[in-house]
Amino acid sequence: MASDIPEKDKTTSHQHNKGTLPSPFDPDSEYRLFQTVFEEQDIPAVIIDPHNIIIKANEAFRRMVGDIVPEVLGQNINHLVVPPDRREEGEQASTQVLAGKRLHGYITKRLIKGTISDVRINAYPVQNDRGIYIAATYEDITHELFQKKVQEALYAISALAHENLSPAELYAKIHGIILELFPAKANNFYIALLNDNKTGISFPYYADQKDEPPVGEIPFGNGLTEYVLRTGLPLHASAAILQELEAKKEIVRVGSPSDSWLGIPLQSGTETIGVMVIQSYTPEISYSKAEEQVFQFIADCIADVIIKRAQQEEVKRLQEEQKEQEIMASIGRVAAGMAHMINNKLQAAQLHLEFAKQKQTSSAEHLSLIQQSINAIANMIRQLRLFAHKAILSPHKISLSSILHHLQNKYPLLIIEDLPEDYILLADPTAIQDMLNALVENAMMACQDQEDDKEKKITLTAEQISSLPSSIPTTTKNKMVQAPSWIHIVVSDTGVGIDPTSMETLFVPFAPIKPYAPIDGAVLGLASAQEIAKQHGGTIEAESILGRGTKMHVYLPLGEKKREEEHQGNQQHDIPHGNGECILVVEDETSLL
Repeated sequence: MASDIPEKDKTTSHQHNKGTLPSPFDPDSEYRLFQTVFEEQDIPAVIIDPHNIIIKANEAFRRMVGDIVPEVLGQNINHLVVPPDRREEGEQASTQVLAGKRLHGYITKRLIKGTISDVRINAYPVQNDRGIYIAATYEDITHELFQKKVQEALYAISALAHENLSPAELYAKIHGIILELFPAKANNFYIALLNDNKTGISFPYYADQKDEPPVGEIPFGNGLTEYVLRTGLPLHASAAILQELEAKKEIVRVGSPSDSWLGIPLQSGTETIGVMVIQSYTPEISYSKAEEQVFQFIADCIADVIIKRAQQEEVKRLQEEQKEQEIMASIGRVAAGMAHMINNKLQAAQLHLEFAKQKQTSSAEHLSLIQQSINAIANMIRQLRLFAHKAILSPHKISLSSILHHLQNKYPLLIIEDLPEDYILLADPTAIQDMLNALVENAMMACQDQEDDKEKKITLTAEQISSLPSSIPTTTKNKMVQAPSWIHIVVSDTGVGIDPTSMETLFVPFAPIKPYAPIDGAVLGLASAQEIAKQHGGTIEAESILGRGTKMHVYLPLGEKKREEEHQGNQQHDIPHGNGECILVVEDETSLL
């Protein structure tokens, strides 16, 4: 064996110059090292001379090469195991090792029994008196890398359960993932699902080189797919096995005959809900036991995705059903509330109409009260329309101070603290006026039971803030517009406060606010106010202490500070007024025209 390594004098092999690599091939250690590193390990290993010629090879390396050459010794390593298109890379790797570099875990392509495979190479330089040689080991990692790809594929399929995909898109993506694992073996692939009554089969995905996909749901028959559904077991059948099953009348062949057919049940617990099928129409393409096991993993993963999506659909259906019930309940509550309030007004109007007919008192007084009832009904309907239809807004730059000026004229009890400066809102002035009216009227309801007017206190403050407070829920913030700054308006009262049980439904139409006694004409109140705030990209948050009062916090996106010249130039646009225009009214109730 010593003659395989060129050397001048073995007795001098322990003598090395400073900085050179120690030689493992001295007379005392050569045999032991070779036995332990090369012969005893089942890892292909070689020793290569500076010209890439193999001078030592263990049995594992010979098995790796196979029958390509009768003897590996004396062969050029790059011509023996390196694919032709990678020989330059192989030469470069040898040059690097000969220069003193060690290759650890170097992954590349090499020939194993004539087939290009993934290998992990460890190579390092060794030296004796005649020069530097290369010791290298080769580890076939094709299976290892394939298993990694399988795990990645299973993960990718599982992740599809959470994507918003149609069934066709879902199964097409699954098929694409399978084709990445088996490029030549999974072209013919379909998914069959059993209906809830177990009387029919649908094919949400069908890719085949010969047959057209079945249309719609087909009755449960006696085909190969039904065979797997009946047994609940995988069926891996060659052409001969398929003929045997057909001869025994266990199946009826449908479609083009397959040379290899693999059907794997999709199961939910112990129940078979469908079948995943891969088939081949050529004898050259068949499926090994290892591949069948991989397809089983894939089928289990697909079944999990189907089950999860069904559960998600059920949850979505229940949520939509609950939402519809809530909408119907809300409509019922609104209808009942409106009917009650309108009926009260109509009864009052009818009573005063009767008094006016009898002429027992002044008709003018009764007519005035009738007009008030009509106005109240009209106001209720206007509020309802605003809330139900989300009226189209006409936003433009408006002065907050002018809005508050109108508000204070309407509600003498309201105390508006001086603004540090005027602010500009990009908003619909009528809608903002309605919103603030509702908030002040809510405060008046809270204070109406206080006998001493001195105890009643309703205040309004406003300030500019640069960011929204953390007290606003994230889900609410996500629905608001992005703005550099905000106007924060606070309407406070010293009334009875709001019962905690009412806080959850505070902005629900006609939901009672305990312990308030509703003011006549305050119909949708806070629900309408919140809707207006949302339409402007803002929100309203409430805080209340029972027995001590309530604060309503309004947050609206702010435009800019109002300059004096803008204030004077745009004053007439703050609240829109008519200029003698003619209005065309179309109404199907002739008594109103």
